[in-house]
Amino acid sequence: MRARLVAAVLGTSFDPRLLRQVVSEPDAADASLKVLREAELLEATAERQYRFAHALVQEVVYQNLLLRRRTELHGRAGVALEA
Repeated sequence: MRARLVAAVLGTSFDPRLLRQVVSEPDAADASLKVLREAELLEATAERQYRFAHALVQEVVYQNLLLRRRTELHGRAGVALEA
């Protein structure tokens, strides 16, 4: 599962550790974050989090996910947050 899709489900800003817990390929998450930062779609924050450079980008990616996939990803994020 691509990290950018999961990131959109996590919100306009998110912790990269949570992203790694939710994606199906945690080892590829850092590479995806790097690509998104280089494309200036994500920005690193002082709190060691990431945020979408524009909320509209996050919203477009989120809305293009099938409802079934969004539900699955929200569930995975919830489980990771509870752990």
